[in-house]
Amino acid sequence: MAEKGHGHLDEEELTCTQKIALNWKAFKDFMWDPQQKTFMGRNARSWAEIGVFYLFYYGFLAAFFGSLLAIFYYGFIDQTQPTYTDKIGTPGLMHYPRYKNEENIAFNLDNENTYKKFTDDIDELLDLYRNQNDTVYENCPSGPSFGDVSDRLCKFELSDLGEFCTSPKYGYDIGQPCVYFSLNKVWGWQPKAYKNESVPDAWRDRWDPNYILFECKGRKDKDQENLGITEFYPAAGVDFKYFPYTGDTNKNSHYRVHYLTPLVAMRFRNITQDTTVRIKCYARAANMEYGEFEGHVEFMVRVNSPIEVPATVASATAAPATVAPAAVAQATEARATEARATQARATAAQATAAQATAAQATAASATGAQATGA
Repeated sequence: MAEKGHGHLDEEELTCTQKIALNWKAFKDFMWDPQQKTFMGRNARSWAEIGVFYLFYYGFLAAFFGSLLAIFYYGFIDQTQPTYTDKIGTPGLMHYPRYKNEENIAFNLDNENTYKKFTDDIDELLDLYRNQNDTVYENCPSGPSFGDVSDRLCKFELSDLGEFCTSPKYGYDIGQPCVYFSLNKVWGWQPKAYKNESVPDAWRDRWDPNYILFECKGRKDKDQENLGITEFYPAAGVDFKYFPYTGDTNKNSHYRVHYLTPLVAMRFRNITQDTTVRIKCYARAANMEYGEFEGHVEFMVRVNSPIEVPATVASATAAPATVAPAAVAQATEARATEARATQARATAAQATAAQATAAQATAASATGAQATGA
């Protein structure tokens, strides 16, 4: 094998195995050189020096940027309120029940399973208001709030929602369902009253200058006709005393943990059944703005009437309301028996016709045979 100037082998003349062995030895010498006592080209002293340097270097950078963040966070950000509150100027309106965030309410009067999910959702909502500790909540005077009210939590009385809309079924069992409204929390927003001369006549019988009024309409004229009469509890709406919302930026603070949004209940007195009614509801205050999400909410309600049992079946039972399922089953069985009898008669008629056809064919064959013999 040819050699070059200093006794090294010519790499072009090395075999593949020799090249691998040579590279492997060079790699091992780089990782650990037993003669120079170096690891990856550095001895212990060199590694210690560069380690101490980078420790101080990155430590200084971390401390520098950490101090800048601390100065910005504690020196320029108010911890008692959000920095920016102008993205949404006025509260949005929410309605309940919202089973799994469904915006529409549809159920059958004669099937509790179809509306139980809604009543359960209302139960869960109202449970938040049923145990208000007097040491946490106070009975605030009606009307606008003045002065520092950042730590004040006003008690909300469930009795304000009326006896009907706090009953176990909330009217869903008799086709007069209740829905509930609340305003989203917007820090620092405080409602303003309409001037007396600017109040529409349609509101005047319920209007109170210290309340946010609530109003619901059908989306279209036909919806308005099917909406029927609606009743609100409290009739005047939400008292100004619950505003402004002043929760601080700490989500675990006493105020934010215990704050309860005031509610308004609406009862449908005579909504048209078996019809989908599209409804749009508004919260009314002089400074309420109505954008895509602010100040209003839309949803649909459909109440399906009970399935009627045929009069012949109902009259044959002594207690229709109690035995209606059995009566329906009996009627169904009677219809099935009648259908089977009809099918049997049709089968018998087909068999008779087939026999008659066969007899005629036999007679024709016999006649032909006699003619042939003659």
